Amino acid sequence: MEIKHGKLTVIGDIDALPDGALDRLIKAFDETYLKIWERFGEGEPFDITYSIESEYKGVAYTRHGKHIGLNPAWLTDHPE
Repeated sequence: MEIKHGKLTVIGDIDALPDGALDRLIKAFDETYLKIWERFGEGEPFDITYSIESEYKGVAYTRHGKHIGLNPAWLTDHPE
């Protein structure tokens, strides 16, 4: 499954996210990404991918600053 939202793409096991988590992830992205980019980025903002990975046992990781892997079980256990 893949969801595009402006500069954000969410892929992977999206159905494993707890209720409301996808909306909260998108909202947090919308509220912070461009502000962070304006302060620290150079050139045009690039696309970001959130990869929902049920098999990943950590909390989250990033690769090349553009790919963020997220553990949906952690989001279930920490809904805030």
